[in-house]
Amino acid sequence: MVPIKKLTIEKISNRHSGEYDFFVSGKSLLQELKGLGRGGMVANLGSERDLVDTQMRELLLCEVAGTTANGHIPLYVCPCRDLACGYISVKVTHSKGCFIWSNFAYHWTDFTQNEVSESVTQISELKASRFKEADYTAALGHVSH
Repeated sequence: MVPIKKLTIEKISNRHSGEYDFFVSGKSLLQELKGLGRGGMVANLGSERDLVDTQMRELLLCEVAGTTANGHIPLYVCPCRDLACGYISVKVTHSKGCFIWSNFAYHWTDFTQNEVSESVTQISELKASRFKEADYTAALGHVSH
């Protein structure tokens, strides 16, 4: 069974104003990604863009389906916010009073002379996490604009 962990979302100090990071049981996912060679991304939440933040909350709460081809949610994106630059996605499911994050993946766009295609690599080092619904929704509610 996937262990229960605690999600917090905290404002971080960096060159991008209004940026937040996801912490799982006190560990920064952004720092874990940097350690795996997937740095340079920013959380796709808390961007001071109300519409995007509302859409991300709906996605993370499973109120709407994931936006990528495999139904995942773009959790971390390039600072320019263009998904074609690359992004880290996660599968989010809601079941039995918990939210589960699993199947982290890195997506990028391959540009060749005659075609454009999306490539995906699973990030097996990031394991699934399960969050109690009340704590999870409270964490999302604490992100201010």
